[in-house]
Formats: sequence, C-alpha cells, structure tokens
Amino acid sequence: MAQAIAEVSRTFNEFLLLPNRTRTDCSAATVDLRTPLAGHMVGEAPAIELQSPFTSAIMQAVGTHDLAIALARNGGLSFLHHNEPIQDQAAAVRQVKNFKAGFVTRDTNVHPDYSLSGCLPVLDTEGHLQHLVLRSDYADNKRFPNQVVDAVKRLRVGAGINIQHYQERVPALLEAGVDALCFESSDGYSHWQAQALT
Repeated sequence: MAQAIAEVSRTFNEFLLLPNRTRTDCSAATVDLRTPLAGHMVGEAPAIELQSPFTSAIMQAVGTHDLAIALARNGGLSFLHHNEPIQDQAAAVRQVKNFKAGFVTRDTNVHPDYSLSGCLPVLDTEGHLQHLVLRSDYADNKRFPNQVVDAVKRLRVGAGINIQHYQERVPALLEAGVDALCFESSDGYSHWQAQALT
C-alpha cells in the first residue's frame, strides 16, 4: 500500500556522491564489469556470466533476435519476447544461436581435394583435430572480444515466458538452445507465479 511521507522529498540532483580516492592503476582498461546473470554458490563460477551488466526488457518492441545478437556480441544478454507463437520464439532463439558457427564439432566427411581455407583447426596436445573454427567467427571474436558465448562458442540468448502458458513453451525453447528463461509478469504476487515456480 502506498504511503505519504511527511518529510521533504528529494531528487537525485540534490545529492553529491563522493567516490573513494582513485588509485594510479585505475583506468578504463582495468575496470571489470563482469556480473553473474543469476545467483550461485560462493566460490563457484556462475553458470552464465555477463561481460557487461546489460539485459533487455521482455518487450515486443525490443526483445528481438537482432537485439539479442547485438547485446551478446557486446557482453550482455537479451530476453526474447513471448508475444508470438511458440515456434516463432523458438526460431528466434535458433537465429541467435546460429549467428556464429562456434566450434564445429559435428563429424563430417570431406573429399581429399575439398578446401578448408575458410576454417581454422583446433588441435589437441597430440595434434589431433578437435574442432574447426570459421575464419569469420575468429574475426568476429577479435572485433567483439567480450561476447557472451556458451561452451561451444555460440552467442547466448534468453527468452521470456508467461506464467500462465509456459508448460508448452519451455520445452520448445530448450530444444532450440535457449540459455536462460525469465518469467514475465505484470503481477509478481499471484497464484500463477507461485504455481510456476514450484
């Protein structure tokens, strides 16, 4: 319930924040903005770590695959909106996940005279081929060094889900490769939310 406060109200312009003394080793290059996407145990690495603390809103106007690609390339994470059929949201997840080839791990037979000039080999310590990396992905990694990627170097993407119709949507999104799910609700204190979280 809203309350009326009898004190004088303040605006941000009325406050002066005093930082600590800036050390000589402090520069833009040494600032670390990494942050975990979700809670994790102290001493353990988070399941998903953002390189910059930015996520998108789960809104139809902004939660698109284009923004998801842009945010992931720059260290953040986008949550794709759910105001569309399940198959369309799953297709948007796949568009983000397939933007980069990542490590090519599929077994593939090629003819001896086939050129792999567009690929870079990843070898193990004994010189055996483990993966291929497309040169375009390598160049993209150089251009965007803070990308948020999964274990096989594909961009990470989240998806918003509704608390009333999530049962059909979640399996399709997981199959498409979504990395994180977020309930989107205008009412965070409802029976539907309690049921969805249990």
